Amino acid sequence: MIYQSFSGDAEVGVAHFNISGGTFEAKEGPLFLVSNTAADVRMSNVKASSASGVFIQASAYKWGNSGSNGGKLTLALDKQTINGNIEVYNIR
Repeated sequence: MIYQSFSGDAEVGVAHFNISGGTFEAKEGPLFLVSNTAADVRMSNVKASSASGVFIQASAYKWGNSGSNGGKLTLALDKQTINGNIEVYNIR
């Protein structure tokens, strides 16, 4: 889960997540949930899986102001196979 709660424990900006090699799995929920912030995710040669079948969910969640709290994700994959849905919600 990559999010900005504005509780004062994190700075505003772009969250970065990089992983190369190995295994990365979510036992429940999406592999990546991005909400109320911008994120840059880079994966290379990783065995990735999510029990829910959702690879990415970029959406509004419970943090931030309704209408402007969606997740913004930049995803870069190298030598990577992904399985699962990509869910993106349109906020108006």
